[in-house]
Amino acid sequence: MVMRRLWAVSAILLSAGCQPAVHYEKPEPTPEPTKAAVEAPRAVEQDIVWMNPRPQEIQSDAPIEFIHETDGPEWAKLRRLWNPPLTEKERAAAVLTLGPVAAVALAASKAVVKVKVPAGLDDPRHSIPSSNPPTLHKWELGRRLFYDKKWLTDSAGESCATCHDSHTGFADNARDHYGLNTPTLVNCVYNGRQFWDGRAGVLEEVVQRTMDDETAPAKGTAFRHVWSGAVGRLRARRFEYEHRFLSAFGTLPTQDAVGKALATYMRTLLAGDSVHDRALAAQVADHSSELKVEHYEKALDGAALKDLKIDEKTKADAARKIYRGYRLFNDLEEHKTGCILCHGGREFTDGRFHNLGVGFNKFDPGEEPGRFASLPVGEKEGRLIGAYKTPTLRGLSHTAPYFHDGSAATLEEALQFHTDGGQRNEYLDPELQKRDLLAPEREALVLFLRALDGKDVDLPPPE
Repeated sequence: MVMRRLWAVSAILLSAGCQPAVHYEKPEPTPEPTKAAVEAPRAVEQDIVWMNPRPQEIQSDAPIEFIHETDGPEWAKLRRLWNPPLTEKERAAAVLTLGPVAAVALAASKAVVKVKVPAGLDDPRHSIPSSNPPTLHKWELGRRLFYDKKWLTDSAGESCATCHDSHTGFADNARDHYGLNTPTLVNCVYNGRQFWDGRAGVLEEVVQRTMDDETAPAKGTAFRHVWSGAVGRLRARRFEYEHRFLSAFGTLPTQDAVGKALATYMRTLLAGDSVHDRALAAQVADHSSELKVEHYEKALDGAALKDLKIDEKTKADAARKIYRGYRLFNDLEEHKTGCILCHGGREFTDGRFHNLGVGFNKFDPGEEPGRFASLPVGEKEGRLIGAYKTPTLRGLSHTAPYFHDGSAATLEEALQFHTDGGQRNEYLDPELQKRDLLAPEREALVLFLRALDGKDVDLPPPE
């Protein structure tokens, strides 16, 4: 029996054959990576742009509602810009003070944040995309991102608030950033396009716009307000951000979620209720067919006089000067300024692009500056070469210097440039003409522009 098994094993071995003895060679050493390989950008994860939300991760959230002055009594009863929902404790206490019907209604109502749109501004609800309805969790995440100095760049130390400082009108009063002046974010909800050249359509695109933006650009690439690697850095900070994105969006950090959170916060940076707005309100209250000096005098309360550096004793004279500036601005005087041609409406901007000749220099074909450069083929027009977006005139006292390159240090300099007819070039906007204004007219116009300053943005501070 044993012999039979041995024969069987031998047969199997012979049928399988034997491997000849060989010397194993040493493996080839792994080559050192080339300089190009070391510098090659890391592959971007395919879900960096957008992820399918997991509804079970999204926490109960409070919608944010904008209440405009056309909403009447509801707007009038709100005392501040930001009105958070009642806490459970506050709600329970309020129920005890109400009658049965009102108490039941309050107990059944859902938590809502109400933003009181300052007097004089347009209704922002028409400017918010349906793809990004504002909620409290998005807003809180957007505020955190706005002030966090550790995710925009590899080296850290820089946040959105570094250049868009709340103490300087959400701008930074610096003369130049890569050839551009930092625009204010106040009332940016009304922007039809973003940046001086309009290269981004909506606020959601201000950090990154394509999947390639997550990859570091080649050395020497001009700065385009794109923060490469930002989403990856947020994903690396799991304990700080993962639960916040899951609560608000049901996903990890993505370009889409980052953009939506920041946009939700920035759309609440509202400032209005200026001296001019209050004068218009006084006109309505008087059932007057036209704005008058006395309406400005009513609007000049103690705080306004202090902001405009006007002595109480000269209040009546100041009201007359502001009124004259208003008439000059709107071309209602003998000397026409042309301001209203581009700075109309409640936001004092047409949202369009104009060549004023500011900083205009010769350029080579393919290097055309301004709005022209960011337009796709088929939409390019010569008039948009060197053309930049008309900025709002609200809050000018806080946002010097002026123009897209910051070349005007004061309002007086900016006005002088306009009335001189800009800098001549073949693409200059034909609406820009030389205007002859007397010194008192210039003073009145500048004071009117300062009377467009609204009250400070009144939002909860960063955590």
